[in-house]
Amino acid sequence: MSIIRIAATLCALTLAGGASAALLSSPVMPSVFVPEISKAQAKDAILDAARARKWRVVEDKPGVMRLAYPGAGPRAEKHELIVEVKYDGKNYSVGYVKSRGLDEDRTCRQAKKADDPNALCIHRNVPKWMSNLVIDIQRCASK
Repeated sequence: MSIIRIAATLCALTLAGGASAALLSSPVMPSVFVPEISKAQAKDAILDAARARKWRVVEDKPGVMRLAYPGAGPRAEKHELIVEVKYDGKNYSVGYVKSRGLDEDRTCRQAKKADDPNALCIHRNVPKWMSNLVIDIQRCASK
């Protein structure tokens, strides 16, 4: 194999590997204001949004809920994202807790460059999954 082919193959593998990670600069998404609702209504909105996106409740305490994605099935055996949703009747926030099989790396080059000491590199879909959950909770709380 020529040196050019080897170099092109290595370059392609490097680019493909880097494309699968995203920088999660802050493990907690900013607090989101919800219309004045009760704590019970906030909890119901979180549960409705979680069900709609196939998240599973791992832990449920007053004002704090831990959710896992995907909720069940063969994918959940290999890959899992755990987030914590803190809520009251005025605000809620979704924060990254841990993951399994989603390429979490706190020592990656991007995380080292970030100003946030909690920054980490993780599978590129994790920020999207968390953002979708935030949007759906907001939608359910506004009903």
